[in-house]
Amino acid sequence: MNEANEQIDHNRLFEASEAVLDAIVELATVHGGLCPYPTSVMGTAEQPECLGRFTRWEIEEATQFLMRAGFIEAQRLEQ
Repeated sequence: MNEANEQIDHNRLFEASEAVLDAIVELATVHGGLCPYPTSVMGTAEQPECLGRFTRWEIEEATQFLMRAGFIEAQRLEQ
């Protein structure tokens, strides 16, 4: 995990956010509408290819950003 004061570059955040949204659609299709929390599938056989370019920290930052912005709801993600 990165230091608390470290920030992700805004372009990288937007790229990671797009990957998270793509992953959620892909995973929800497999899981009947619910989706595992995106970082929980990283490094597993279930990880969507779109997440492969990013670190776990970047995907966590992007997921939190999308929740704060109201694009995704935590209850739709299985944590």
